[in-house]
Amino acid sequence: MRELVKIEPNHKSARLQLGRAQMEMGRDEAALENLEEAFRLDPESQVVKKTLCQAHSNRSTAFGRIKNQKQSEHHFHEAMKIIPDFGPAHLSMGICYTELGRYKDALVKIKEALKLDKNLAVEANYRFGEVYTKLKDNRKAIKHYKEAISVDPSAALPNLRLGMLYYKLKKYKDAVEPLRKSIRQSPKYAEEDYFRLGVSLMKIKQYKSAEEPLRKAVELSPKNEIVNDSLAETLFQLSTFLSDDAKPEEKIDLLREVVFYNPEHINAYEQLSNAYDETLNGTKAISRILIFQRFLVEKNDETTCQVPSNPASALQKIQNGPRGLQDNHHPPQKLPLASVTLDSMGRFLFCETVSVELLDGGFQYSRLIRGVRGVGSITPSLTKRDGVYLWLKKVFLS
Repeated sequence: MRELVKIEPNHKSARLQLGRAQMEMGRDEAALENLEEAFRLDPESQVVKKTLCQAHSNRSTAFGRIKNQKQSEHHFHEAMKIIPDFGPAHLSMGICYTELGRYKDALVKIKEALKLDKNLAVEANYRFGEVYTKLKDNRKAIKHYKEAISVDPSAALPNLRLGMLYYKLKKYKDAVEPLRKSIRQSPKYAEEDYFRLGVSLMKIKQYKSAEEPLRKAVELSPKNEIVNDSLAETLFQLSTFLSDDAKPEEKIDLLREVVFYNPEHINAYEQLSNAYDETLNGTKAISRILIFQRFLVEKNDETTCQVPSNPASALQKIQNGPRGLQDNHHPPQKLPLASVTLDSMGRFLFCETVSVELLDGGFQYSRLIRGVRGVGSITPSLTKRDGVYLWLKKVFLS
């Protein structure tokens, strides 16, 4: 087309087709030059008029989005000179006013656009929804998003915004379907959609359905902690719903994924320890229950800074563990904290347990080291930054 225009500058159809092609490429400024020339050559052509008005409307919208009101209004008025009742031009000004925060003016222009051109029903209702969302009138926003979807059920943006609004309002069941449609119709919004869809399904306890979108969300945002934590929680919930005849290895596989995606998932370590117990893997059972205990100690609130609900069970795990623990020496009766150290090959080296005695105005703190070569006792200094100190203060002095 460019070559033809060079050869025949007054070729009306070539100018029109070149302008259209440039508009489809998003090059509206270049399109205007060719379309204005086509309009000069054939000022009565309705096709040329509408195409030129659409180019001006596109430029008006583009300037409106960057809050350049002067240029946006300039292109709006240029379109009005050609076709005074051109609906898309009014809609473009509605978008401009929305970006400028002139919401009442925006509603007026969008309403005019829809009155002039019923073919704008999807776009106009979507824009109504955007304005009412900014005005925090959620009821009207939902109404208009739904109207846009009723005209075109596959419209990606109305489905996306409706799903996002339901998600924000914690209406998770209602959010599922529009988010699914948005993902199918427009993959470019998939990153946020997959996460919101997965969390919505998780909130309504459809954990199996939530797994796939959350895995997709992690794939798209592997470093996002919130996304990783959401997948971890979904997998943990799935592990609790395994049937009674499920093999312990199945639960172990799920729980290992849980702590991979969220290394601070306390309950997963406890359940992982129990699962390893069932497979008679004492070393791994001990290490997981002790990680669980340490997380309890390090938490700084009353719901977690407390003695494990069944410390006798933890003691039993240690006493039934590797050979280095099975001797004539027994840990102190008060066992608030313990840890197991393994070598690089995963073999047991020693177990460290803590003994505490409450004294007047304070407490005495000591450690007992139990290893493959004997037993030793030390009394280290204790600082206020020590997790054990925080735990002792919580339990013994409160």
